Amino acid sequence: MQVGCHLPVYGPAATRDVLLGFARRMEALGYNSLWASDHIVIPYSIASRYPYNPTGDFPLAPATSFLEPLVALGLVAGVTERVRLGTTVLVLPHRHPVLAAKMLATLDHLAPGRVILGAGVGWMKEEIELFGVPYERRGAWSDEAIRVMKACWRDERVSHRGRSPRRARSRSGSAATRRARSGASPSSGTAGTPPFRTRRR
Repeated sequence: MQVGCHLPVYGPAATRDVLLGFARRMEALGYNSLWASDHIVIPYSIASRYPYNPTGDFPLAPATSFLEPLVALGLVAGVTERVRLGTTVLVLPHRHPVLAAKMLATLDHLAPGRVILGAGVGWMKEEIELFGVPYERRGAWSDEAIRVMKACWRDERVSHRGRSPRRARSRSGSAATRRARSGASPSSGTAGTPPFRTRRR
């Protein structure tokens, strides 16, 4: 059995000193993984039902500090050596897939073999539609985003023509992207598999 814990990425504990001290201590105690969840904004008015408690009310106030997960994991990567770094989950409609692919490839380049991508479609309509993604299409949008991200990690030249993320034709051969394509999978440790585990939730 492997045991992980959630990083203090929101609320009063979401400070540099607490985050770094927590990460170092959890690695020293032998935890296998450290995780960060994802909200970009907390709207003042939320009609969407929160699916993870009986009342359906989101438990955090709009003024709550909430760190961006990939930036927070990058900070943690610099003070740890062994522990895995994961997202629980990265809400795909919050970011253009090319940007998300670049950020994840950079994190994997700086923390080789330690990145776990938990990916989801999100539940908060108000937050998702802020980024121009229709709530009712978030599943299809996320499926297409995953295809774009995998292509960025896999191919030297990427050309995508789809309905959801904007069309893109570009070279993906940065050092960080090549590292993400060439190594073993951080999720499975099996050479030749996609570099990050993705699961729709």
